[in-house]
Amino acid sequence: MDTSSLRYGHIMIMTDQDHDGSHIKGLIINFLDHFFPSLLKIPEFLQEFITPIIRATKRNETKDFFTIPEYESFKERNEANGITGWSIKYYKGLGTSTPKDAKYYFSNLDIHVKNFMTMTDSDKELIDLAFNKKKADNRKHWLSEYEPGTYLDQSVKNISITDFVNRELILFSMADNVRSIPSVIDGFKPGQRKLVMLVSTLHIIMESSHCDLLDPDFKGIEPEHYVPIIPMVLVNGADGIGTGWSTNIPNYNPLDIVANIRNLIKGKELVEMIPWYRNFRGEIIEQSSNKFVVNGVAEECGTDISVMELPVGTWTQNYKEYLEASLSNGTIKHFKENFTEKITFNLKLSTSLSTSNMVCFDKNGKIKRLATLGDELVKAENKARFIKAVTSGKLLEKMVKELT
Repeated sequence: MDTSSLRYGHIMIMTDQDHDGSHIKGLIINFLDHFFPSLLKIPEFLQEFITPIIRATKRNETKDFFTIPEYESFKERNEANGITGWSIKYYKGLGTSTPKDAKYYFSNLDIHVKNFMTMTDSDKELIDLAFNKKKADNRKHWLSEYEPGTYLDQSVKNISITDFVNRELILFSMADNVRSIPSVIDGFKPGQRKLVMLVSTLHIIMESSHCDLLDPDFKGIEPEHYVPIIPMVLVNGADGIGTGWSTNIPNYNPLDIVANIRNLIKGKELVEMIPWYRNFRGEIIEQSSNKFVVNGVAEECGTDISVMELPVGTWTQNYKEYLEASLSNGTIKHFKENFTEKITFNLKLSTSLSTSNMVCFDKNGKIKRLATLGDELVKAENKARFIKAVTSGKLLEKMVKELT
């Protein structure tokens, strides 16, 4: 290929070494593939400059790690062998590196500069799979094949785009889902779990839908997840959009959940539950299987209508924008608002809820869609049976019999 007209010999990508940096690399490759595909046919034209994400030092020995899984493997080996004494530094981004670090990087270009191999047809298909909005289902299958501990070997000089997608970009996609979709065990995303941990260390009781999750005197390291005795994912609900997956879980009344757990324990039929939001004065009506209509509250005031409660999920600002558009096209004559958020206008006061996209990470870290509320309540029943067995002494009695 004739490249004499180009004013540059390479495009080099320099990003943070974390998952978001991997995403940026993928976006650049997708951009080049779409607008300038011939550039990706030039050998060693596209390059990347990698920096360590973690550095371990011990006396005069230094180990750089360019991926988190690689470091985790190192850490596990040391713990298994009782090896200690390593000092760990996490490089959040390029800005964390010091001038001394930069001199070291640029003095060892063979280690830090990697070449992307020329793009093949199979590479092109994988980039399309990763970024095409119409291929969400394909991405679900791609992510289902992910194996924990996967990482891209950064010791090689030349990297295929296929390996980049399947062994590096996939880590961003998994991380995107982890921070967007809750765990079925405690109903939390990592950010929410960190917040609860922070609050607990400050000796403050964290209330979630008037249910205490923690003993305020609890101290310890951040848990992988909490284990409440009722499924808090149903109490708090969840919304999130990740890679290939999204989730929409309505809130339910804790009293209804507890009643159904008791029904399970007693072998009785489950009572169908309707989504519920604390202090919401409107109504939620089942329309069909997995579908509910949510109505706000309005009162007639002469020739006008005063809206006292907007439907769940409808924000005042969004509603004002709808009203302004209705005013412009003549649908309504006027509206006004006051400081109590009460708006006077001709109304549109219904939204909908669905329970067909309740997606969570299961106990094994796999993304699953809950087929029914019963799926989650059965898990809660097992927790309840365990707690009942512990508190009654039956579990201890059984263990003693098995050991004697």
